[in-house]
Amino acid sequence: MTLTYELVDDIAFAAEQPFRSNLGSHLSDAELELLGPMIEYTWLRRSLPLPSLSGAPGTQLSERFRDFATEPAASCNGSLNDGSPFDFVHLPTSEEGFTAPPWVSFKSRMMFAAESHGFSRSQAAALTGAMGEMASNAFEHSQRPRSAIAAFHTSPTVFEFVVADAGVGAAASLRTCPEFGHIHDPGEALVLCLSEGISRHGRDATRGFGFQVLFARLADLNARVRIRSDNQVIDLRGDRLGPRWAIPAGRAQIQGMLISAQCFPPP
Repeated sequence: MTLTYELVDDIAFAAEQPFRSNLGSHLSDAELELLGPMIEYTWLRRSLPLPSLSGAPGTQLSERFRDFATEPAASCNGSLNDGSPFDFVHLPTSEEGFTAPPWVSFKSRMMFAAESHGFSRSQAAALTGAMGEMASNAFEHSQRPRSAIAAFHTSPTVFEFVVADAGVGAAASLRTCPEFGHIHDPGEALVLCLSEGISRHGRDATRGFGFQVLFARLADLNARVRIRSDNQVIDLRGDRLGPRWAIPAGRAQIQGMLISAQCFPPP
């Protein structure tokens, strides 16, 4: 059994119950083979009494992520035993950092990995550009850019990337703008963040187009896009990417915002 988003949701729900069962049993045979669920679970442990992922059968991916999470190094990249690439990096904490060699190199490695995984050059560039847009969002809106990471990973069947921060979340970010000061429902806030031209800068600022870029660049890649903030999730798939299909659903409380994408190369 693989640790999937659905299993993460189930464990987090069980952790919120007053008479929770032995949560560790849910992890005893959960292989840590997917990047997105593993990072989301790690983020949930900030606010929920969840058992450590060390209770799950270890994989090289989980070991490398643990090393990255506990070391101050800027990045952790390489290949797993099956030859598939992975990479974790802390986001730049200044605008200049997005043009500096460490970040440019990370994006180059991601593009090369996507091409090696079967995507065309234009598709690989679209994937990398989509990740870059989400990284810019985290830098600009999280109010805690030092908490943010970006990562990608390939397995034999899927190419994943994740941008995650431990910032204020979608609702609190929007409320910093007087125009959205009345927004207290986290589901409504998350849908608004996905909408064109909506951000904490207000509608008149001609900002807030990052998610539109994300959806456009992943439109033809049979992607699953998962967006988590506060106690809400929006899960979009296939050709239904965008605010039109964004239906928030209640989940366990999480700190910050996590955007993850699982993409499948053409046969």
